[in-house]
Amino acid sequence: MNKQTKDSIISNTVFVASAVGGAKLSDGLVGLLPINSGDTTTKRIAQGALILIGIGGSVMIKGKSMFATASRAASLGNALIQANNLVNDVVADSGAVKPATPESTPAEKAMSNAFGLGCGCQEEAVSYPLLQMPSLNFAMRPSVERNYGIREGQAISASLFN
Repeated sequence: MNKQTKDSIISNTVFVASAVGGAKLSDGLVGLLPINSGDTTTKRIAQGALILIGIGGSVMIKGKSMFATASRAASLGNALIQANNLVNDVVADSGAVKPATPESTPAEKAMSNAFGLGCGCQEEAVSYPLLQMPSLNFAMRPSVERNYGIREGQAISASLFN
C-alpha cells in the first residue's frame, strides 16, 4: 500500500469517526435542552440553530491538518443529524408518511423507515435461540419441558405450585 492510499484511509476514517461523534454530541445537547415535550416550535428552532452552527463551523475551520479535518467533520455531523431529525419530525407531524405496520406494503415500509417511522416494535419479535444464554442444567438426563399442569390462558397463582 502506498503512502498516499494509507494517508487517504486514515484521513477518511478520522472524518467519518469525527462526523459520527459530532452527530452524537449534537443529539446529546438537544436532549439536555429544557424543551417541553409538546413544544415542537422551540425544538425546531433549536435544531435549525444547530444546523446553522454546524454549517458555519465547518466553513470557518481552515487548514489541512488532521485536527482541522476532524473539527470540520464534527461540525458537519452536527448539521447533518439535526437536519435529518428536523425533516423526520416535520414529516411525522404532517402525517405525510404513516408509521409502518405488518400489513404495510414494502414501498410503505421503505418510506416509513426513511423517515424514522418504521418502528420494529410493531412487528413480531424475532427469536435468535443461538444467541440466548445457555441453560445451566447439570442433570444427567435430557432436558424435558414441563408445564406443571398449567394450561394456556390459565391464570397462574401460587397454589398451583404446592
